[in-house]
Amino acid sequence: MQPNSLSHSLCVVSLTLLALWQNGSCEGGKKATMSQQQNRVANGNWGGQNARLEVSEGGAQIQFSCAYGLIEGPVTVDSEGRFSARGTFTGEGMGPRNEDDPPKARPAVYSGVVSEKKMTLTVTVPDNKAEGGTFELTLGEPGRVRRCH
Repeated sequence: MQPNSLSHSLCVVSLTLLALWQNGSCEGGKKATMSQQQNRVANGNWGGQNARLEVSEGGAQIQFSCAYGLIEGPVTVDSEGRFSARGTFTGEGMGPRNEDDPPKARPAVYSGVVSEKKMTLTVTVPDNKAEGGTFELTLGEPGRVRRCH
């Protein structure tokens, strides 16, 4: 009887350790996923005066008064809520547009800081310092953007 009892005990201990290990590995997976999501700008609409930012898993689209932009790829933040992402900026002039010569997208840097539901967004267009600017945005707000005509 002794060998069977020992085998049974080893089997129970092995199964218990396996169950605990599996539970721990699931917990680790949950933490990693949460941590990755916490390191990104929250998905959704961020709005403010003259700017509207729509963030998704794949990047962001930005609508300004008389311009628009695009960020391809997730917008990640550091431990202090700061971010910097490369994208494009396309300025639209006032008045009618020539369909044969549409505005051209130019490289831009979108940077700033997020704190809870508030964001300060700074847009830098390296080849034209007069374009871009700084915007205060709030998560869940629609943004107040005027169209150029």
